[in-house]
Amino acid sequence: NALINSIGQGKRILCLLTLFSAFYSFSFAQNLSRHIPPSVTFLMSIDGSSLFQKVDPKEMANLPMIKEDIAGERYSQELSFFSDPEQYGVNINGSFHFFNSSTKEMTYNCFMIPLTQSARFETYAKNQLGEAVKREGNGYELYLTDDQVIAWGSDFALLLFGEMSYANFQVYEMDYEEQTALVREAMVSEAETIYNRS
Repeated sequence: NALINSIGQGKRILCLLTLFSAFYSFSFAQNLSRHIPPSVTFLMSIDGSSLFQKVDPKEMANLPMIKEDIAGERYSQELSFFSDPEQYGVNINGSFHFFNSSTKEMTYNCFMIPLTQSARFETYAKNQLGEAVKREGNGYELYLTDDQVIAWGSDFALLLFGEMSYANFQVYEMDYEEQTALVREAMVSEAETIYNRS
């Protein structure tokens, strides 16, 4: 499950973006995508054309934080994805967006990946999804794990993970299964909102 367990994990995304800021040009977006919700508390946009001109994508897969966490076949899959993202339908000249949004009940971290050929990304993603549950979307594919959503449409893919806010006192009255169910439904709702924004 390379995509969900490696690329999609929120903490790893945060670490990668920190590294991006050290090596690449990035800026806070002013002309935001219509899909980015107005409730964001943090937004970073990375210029893909600038990023991939300045570094060989293989260098990303060779970062210690990646190599220490994945190994064997999973590492080969990740290396393939990082080495040539275009073959998986990623638009390396587009803008990549990372943002955080919060409600009283939930906190979400989202990573938007621009696509040129969603069918290629779909082929790759479906090979990595494992036990993820498919949820029907209007013009997009959406898959759900216990703590993450991956979705894609014609223009972009979305990696989203969420957690309950501990300011939400419901947390303390729920067992693990109840918390997981609430988080899963909230993540699906947030992903649907992002895709359906116009």
